[in-house]
Amino acid sequence: MNIVLSFGIFFCLLIGLNSPDDLNTLLLPKGVNAEHITWNKKSKTITFSKSVNFSVAAEEDYDLEGFYWEVPNVVDKIIINPNVTIKGGFRASKSITISGKNRQTSIIYGTITKNWALGPDGKAHPESSCNDGPKGDDRVDDCHKWQYGAVSYLGKDTNAVITVNNLTIHNARTYAITTFSAKVDINNVHIKFDRPYPDFQSNSDGVSAGKGSIIKNSKFECWDDAIKLYRDITVENVTIIHNGNGAPFQLGWGSKPNKSYHKLKNILVISSPEKKRHLALFSASTKNGSLNTNVEIDGLMANYPDSLLLKSDSSLPLFLLKSPDVLLSVKAKNIHMTAPIGHSGPGKLNLSICNNSAIINTYQCGKTKKITGCGW
Repeated sequence: MNIVLSFGIFFCLLIGLNSPDDLNTLLLPKGVNAEHITWNKKSKTITFSKSVNFSVAAEEDYDLEGFYWEVPNVVDKIIINPNVTIKGGFRASKSITISGKNRQTSIIYGTITKNWALGPDGKAHPESSCNDGPKGDDRVDDCHKWQYGAVSYLGKDTNAVITVNNLTIHNARTYAITTFSAKVDINNVHIKFDRPYPDFQSNSDGVSAGKGSIIKNSKFECWDDAIKLYRDITVENVTIIHNGNGAPFQLGWGSKPNKSYHKLKNILVISSPEKKRHLALFSASTKNGSLNTNVEIDGLMANYPDSLLLKSDSSLPLFLLKSPDVLLSVKAKNIHMTAPIGHSGPGKLNLSICNNSAIINTYQCGKTKKITGCGW
């Protein structure tokens, strides 16, 4: 027995798996212990083999920080096995890879609670602010909600890459994936929010990411903006369900830098059954900020019924540019997109869609039968 036990200990130390000292270096959330994971020190890889809740609080919605794992620098890769749900969020300060073994059953889960950041009353407290933090029953102020999603990057290295692939992000507390300086590399990811309808204030956004980011082979079912076109992003083979609250492509609120270039290829946008939309296919929500957004498209399908309205009861446009200091330039081929009207707002459009510079409500040209989005 002693020989077997000694060999077992030796073997674990040899390959670097789950020795007590090594586990201490991982700074794991309180809800995680050795039975949930395997740690390979040599490859700097942690594998979650059992479902786990990062928080141990009786009311986890009020556990702001214990719900998150600030991944230490000793970790390069996180693997989520099939049929494993991680109830919590990941915060990184350097390049990291978060990979599922099965897109459908390797899951990062947030909360079923609507308006989580705004607290039980579901409304922003008037004294909450970015400088003074949340007040009243608000859980998080507006400027820091991005840190309370499923995956966020806390560092400032513009060369860092946050890789997320082959998994599902389900009902993140706030945004799904957020970085500012770091690139994201997203592949085969399902981002979905299905909290009870209606869900108009949950900040159920998809991805906001750094310059040079790539999003491909993925599906977005958000109740807010799906993809934020802020800092030179490539989006390819993506399906977006356009629900009632956000935009498939959000151009921004006038934050700097205000000039950006984006490439979209094989994008399928599906209109959900709601009769009204808060925003259009391409929307600049800033009312007084400056934006210069350039989008090149090769393959986009987005067909909205003629009866669709904005929440203001005006007709839904393809382009909604709320500030006069917004310029959106679009060059597109292989397109079939239509909406009740083409453009709304004082912002400016510079179009070359199907070699047509006119602002109209329907564009159709090229190979549109091959537009499949993510294909699932």
